[in-house]
Amino acid sequence: MLRLFGKKKKENTIRKLSGGRFMQKMLALQRRIADRLNGKTAGWSRRQQRMFLVIFCLGFGGASLLMGLRAMRLVFAPSVLKSYYHPIVPPLNRMRQPAKPAIMEDIAQVRYYRHLLDSLSRDSVSKPEYEQFVRERPGILDSLRTLERIYSNFEP
Repeated sequence: MLRLFGKKKKENTIRKLSGGRFMQKMLALQRRIADRLNGKTAGWSRRQQRMFLVIFCLGFGGASLLMGLRAMRLVFAPSVLKSYYHPIVPPLNRMRQPAKPAIMEDIAQVRYYRHLLDSLSRDSVSKPEYEQFVRERPGILDSLRTLERIYSNFEP
């Protein structure tokens, strides 16, 4: 046989042994539980055992189905959605107003901040406060210039 892909890697014996021990312990636990349950139902007739098995399967199967449906919100959806669902409806008077007044307020605010910073930088008493302010907020002047440039297109 041709070995096109090289040698087969040997299995890790430590992993194999530890996995084997784990499986042995699981099988032993499973056998103990099965023996205990067989001991408890030893006095039951075949019909009683089947009825118990049918009731057990129907109960747990129904519970699983109900939980699955609730998870998909197919059952009891109107009551769940009623408490959480609130549609977003903008007020009618806000929709009809043009956006220009809001932009004008923003332009006025940018100009006000610019005026305050300019007045701080010109005054010799407040010059140290201005320098500290600019040091703490390094991009403030660039941001104001950018906003002024953007808003210059919206001016009346």
